[in-house]
Amino acid sequence: MINKKLLLGIAAISIIYTGCEEKETTQIKNTPVVKKAERKIEIEKKSTLDNTVTDNVKVVEKKIVEITDAKTLFKKCTVCHGLNAEKQALNSSKIIKDWDASQIKEALHGYKAGTYGRNMKNAMISQVSTLSDKQIDILATYISNMK
Repeated sequence: MINKKLLLGIAAISIIYTGCEEKETTQIKNTPVVKKAERKIEIEKKSTLDNTVTDNVKVVEKKIVEITDAKTLFKKCTVCHGLNAEKQALNSSKIIKDWDASQIKEALHGYKAGTYGRNMKNAMISQVSTLSDKQIDILATYISNMK
């Protein structure tokens, strides 16, 4: 009988103590200091997420810039110039498959600088603006070997 009363007493004290503890915890959580700390943590989490997204975008941009495979670089050219550079782009450019590498480099660098081309200038500027000098050299060599 004593054991039952003792156990009931311990259980009652535990329940009362737990109830008080939750009340105290709630009161502590609602203080300005705790709320400020929680907000700071939220801001840090968001900042970390933003930095991660920014870093991932930079990695993707770097991979795009680093493409050095001639076939991959030439794919966007095929839409207007044909699979083997055999077409007049939009029926107004010259056929480029017979050009030598230096002529192609000159044209691509000129398009990139906005100093080359007549009616195709605006269309080509957007196509070559992201190409590096190395990529232009790769494309020029690739196209000039299509003869």
